[in-house]
Amino acid sequence: MKQELFEWIKSIVFAAVFVFVLQLFIVPTTIYHTSMVPTLQPKDMVVIQKTKNVEKGDIIVFKSDMSFGESGVNELPFYRRLFVNEETKKKLIKRVIAGPGDKIVIDGSDVYVNDELLDEPYINDDAYNTIYIEEIPEDYFFCMGDNRKFSMDSRDPDIGLIAKDKIVGKTTIRIFPFSRFGKINEF
Repeated sequence: MKQELFEWIKSIVFAAVFVFVLQLFIVPTTIYHTSMVPTLQPKDMVVIQKTKNVEKGDIIVFKSDMSFGESGVNELPFYRRLFVNEETKKKLIKRVIAGPGDKIVIDGSDVYVNDELLDEPYINDDAYNTIYIEEIPEDYFFCMGDNRKFSMDSRDPDIGLIAKDKIVGKTTIRIFPFSRFGKINEF
């Protein structure tokens, strides 16, 4: 009986250590909003690879300065409410459009990086903004959602450029729904 109990405890400890170590490198997360439609749909579950090394075109998760607020907390599933309160800062998911040293111009629906018009087959609609940034500073990124009309992103002064130290990681794999399991389309 003692041997069997010891084996159970050993298995549980091993599983806990394995999950802890796994959490150091990857984290599953659920998409709750429509800012990345059509690439990511609400209720899609993706895996975030923890890294600060991102490139143009990567879909990243970053910490924002926005709080959930009471209504935002109420929108979450009950199990998420256990870990979130009104003061908790939101993490956002967006696509990196330009990085350090890049020039970006948005003129209506046209997005230019270093004077080249981007081919963006992943967007859901047009940008409808006018933005001009001569040079993105070192360790900052300009990010936008694929659903431009409904995305709060670097075009919004409340979000602005994304500092490298706010980046949680990037995602390339969808794990749910199972019908769309696999690599997220990269362009």
